[in-house]
Amino acid sequence: MFYLFSTIQGYNLVYWNCWQNISITLPPTKLTHYIGTVLHKGQRYKISMAAITKIGMGPMTEQLSTYSACGNDVFLRGNETYDRIYSPHFSQGYYEPDVACHWTVSVPQGQRLKITFDSVNLGSGLCNYDFLKINGVNYCTPPSKYILSKTDTVTVIFYSTPGDGKKPGGFHLMAEVEARTIRKSIFPDNSPRNISVKTNIPGLFVVTWKPPEDRDQSTYKYRIKYRVYPEIVQQVVTLPSHPCGGNITVDGPGKITNLPSFGTYERDVICRWNFSGKDGKHLLFMITKLNLEPSSDCQNDFVAIGSAGRFCAQDQNGTTINTGENQMTVLFSSNMEDERTGFELQYNVL
Repeated sequence: MFYLFSTIQGYNLVYWNCWQNISITLPPTKLTHYIGTVLHKGQRYKISMAAITKIGMGPMTEQLSTYSACGNDVFLRGNETYDRIYSPHFSQGYYEPDVACHWTVSVPQGQRLKITFDSVNLGSGLCNYDFLKINGVNYCTPPSKYILSKTDTVTVIFYSTPGDGKKPGGFHLMAEVEARTIRKSIFPDNSPRNISVKTNIPGLFVVTWKPPEDRDQSTYKYRIKYRVYPEIVQQVVTLPSHPCGGNITVDGPGKITNLPSFGTYERDVICRWNFSGKDGKHLLFMITKLNLEPSSDCQNDFVAIGSAGRFCAQDQNGTTINTGENQMTVLFSSNMEDERTGFELQYNVL
């Protein structure tokens, strides 16, 4: 061992990425070397080295492949705080090939994150090559709207495939604390209790359960998933916990509203009311409360009143609809995101 060390004249260190191939000679007493990567954040580097002896250079070591540092942990401490996340070299209008970056964004427990896509341009719309992954979902072009997290932590990963040169585009996100707290209904203690399956009826399985703990008076829908073997397709059935909608004969004033759930309406709901004016009288409606998820042309959550169309904007509160008809259908529809306090619709006849 002493003989081997005494014959070492130095070390040959070789490292390279898609832009450069560097070979340097180090003295035999130097056992540490720093490689600057600030200009190529997230870039994959390959590193190898060999010992130099009196008789020449020895064999190169097996290549070490690693990514340079890119991304960090971000903690947003309260309402109206935010941070921006962007791909390296975004301000220059390009990103590099063979890059991997990782961010973990957190907010105080009980709050959630709102992520807005200011710009996402990562090539193919299939997202099979270069992509942004947020909590397991790939993005290479901007989604139709912002993302609201279901927990207080979100993981953001950026990945680009190897290539020969700069790629036009990149991404720029804004992460901010959502003012509202996370709904209790997403926590494990809101799971149905005492689930059981009875199999003693020919041709049927009977599934029974109890509502979540201390939530017997709350509004719920239950989603049941089942699979019949050897079929591999999983079936999903959604069961409403309370009746929604109905047939109403109008002979005087009244009102309808969404069923509340922890102060907000339920997600993924369609309610239908069929109104008829008694003795052929014409129906009259007035929107007295309207707080739904806003969207262009009311494509997300809305109240639809016959031929009068859809309503979802708060400035439509107080709208009166004189239908001139004695039969009318009213629909309330909500999607899977951003539920609010809902609506109230008063009705009467003329």
